[in-house]
Amino acid sequence: MPRNRRLTPSSRGERRLSRDGAQRFAEVEDNLATLHWLGQESVDEDAAVTAAQHTLDVALNLYRQGADSYLEVVTAQTPLLRRSNGARPADAVGWWPMSV
Repeated sequence: MPRNRRLTPSSRGERRLSRDGAQRFAEVEDNLATLHWLGQESVDEDAAVTAAQHTLDVALNLYRQGADSYLEVVTAQTPLLRRSNGARPADAVGWWPMSV
């Protein structure tokens, strides 16, 4: 095979297709990695909601028994509302117990 081989139109096209294929492969690989991390993020978010619900349950039980103030219940509700609605409390509709 000669060392100084000229690039013919077909070999140029093959090189371009090779680059395009490598680029597409990299895009697929990136998308698969993103899906993996989004799946892990979903699992972590579910665990956070479960923990926040448990904290609220404990705060409500302590309040009902007279061992804690309602402020503790409201404080326990805030992270749960943020996580379950995917919104900041100011954006959540009807999260405040009294109308203004």
